[in-house]
Amino acid sequence: MEIVINRRDGTEFVRGDYPSLKACVEAHKDHLEGASLRWTNLSEANLYGAKLSGANLSEANLCRSNLSRANLCWADLSGAKLSRSNLCWADLSGTKLSRSNLSEAYLIRSNLSGANLSEANLAEIHGYRDSHALFAEAVCRQNPSSFSELEWAAIGQIITHSLCWDTIKQCWPSRMGHTFDVLAEAGFVEWRDHWLQILDKKEKE
Repeated sequence: MEIVINRRDGTEFVRGDYPSLKACVEAHKDHLEGASLRWTNLSEANLYGAKLSGANLSEANLCRSNLSRANLCWADLSGAKLSRSNLCWADLSGTKLSRSNLSEAYLIRSNLSGANLSEANLAEIHGYRDSHALFAEAVCRQNPSSFSELEWAAIGQIITHSLCWDTIKQCWPSRMGHTFDVLAEAGFVEWRDHWLQILDKKEKE
């Protein structure tokens, strides 16, 4: 069938005969910057390393898709279905992810700096322990009274300066445990689990 993909400004981007829209997108994944793919069904698509910066993928179905190492910076993924997708090492900086479904997605080393995660479903996501953007989002979703003033001061430093785990351990060896416990109760267990591993290693040294 003939498939046409337009740019966000409405001009034609890609035209050709493909068995499906997904096949067309996969074939042209190396140059889809600014493509208009709103509401498209791309579930289980292989978009490894795809260049989709600035693309409109709002409300698209990307469940179980492989977006590892994809460039999605400044793309619009608001309302997109990304459950169980592979977003490891993907560039999601500045991306609109509001109302998106990221449940069970894999986010190891993904860059989410400046991404809009408001109202995104983050249930059971994987590989987020080193993400300052997700840490900030998870903290903001908690009742402010859940953390003490000293905890808020530490949280602010961690987020503002993107502090690594070693620095967190050196600066607040006894303060962050409660913070990570609160987040674990909210479903974000990786930070607490990694913190306990760090403390256990320190005790054995």
